[in-house]
Amino acid sequence: SYSVTGVQTCALPILTNQVTTSIREKIDMAVYIREEASTDQIENLRKMLLSREDVLSVEYISKEEALAIWQERNKDNEKIRDVINEENNPLPRSLEIKTKEAESMETVAGVLQNQDYSTIVREISYQKNRDTIDRMVRITNFIRITGILLTMVFILISILVIYNTIMLTIFARSNEIEIMKLVGASDWYVRGPFVAEGLMYGIIATVLASILIFFGMKGYTPVVENYLGATATNFGFTTGGFFLVVLMQLGLSLILGSVCSILAVKKYIKS
Repeated sequence: SYSVTGVQTCALPILTNQVTTSIREKIDMAVYIREEASTDQIENLRKMLLSREDVLSVEYISKEEALAIWQERNKDNEKIRDVINEENNPLPRSLEIKTKEAESMETVAGVLQNQDYSTIVREISYQKNRDTIDRMVRITNFIRITGILLTMVFILISILVIYNTIMLTIFARSNEIEIMKLVGASDWYVRGPFVAEGLMYGIIATVLASILIFFGMKGYTPVVENYLGATATNFGFTTGGFFLVVLMQLGLSLILGSVCSILAVKKYIKS
């Protein structure tokens, strides 16, 4: 079971990276524009932001688009939805900014707080959501680091389990190995069956781990999508994405199985 878990955790960095990336992609910053700001001023501000290396995208939201977003968010509550309408629309224009790294938002917000943009910028959402954004960044970093550490731990456990399992098999057949060497069998002739056995363990572990991952993903997908949306879990169920995970597991398991077999049998043959 440890070898299956170890092979299974080679997919953990991919899946955790997909989820954390999806979370980070949802982190953005809204810059609310003053009513008196001209279209040219807004466009110049947008171009300035796009010219920065740390900015991924800048989307202009007009008052009409802001109203449409408001109505969509409150479509199930007519009383709140109808408070703002086309005739009475106090919603400001805004720029929705996404940075390449969530950690860069504070830098971008600092630039926008400069006096040079005080006639354009009315408010920056980052100022209100700073603690929440920082908390999400810490959580995603923790998830990534935990995923990598768990992968390393379980791979190490897998190596020890496979190695000791094959060592027991070799110990039980140590007399046969000694006789084969006495009659002139080559080292690889002796190693062959044990390497094949290690590869077989790897293939079985891959099959079982892939089944567990598939059904595990089907179970957690609805829960994750409720919080992160469909984009967070689409990767696992695309044909290319799932088979990439399987191929990585297969490659890792074959390497572990063959290397452990070669190391285990080395003690009983004179290379």
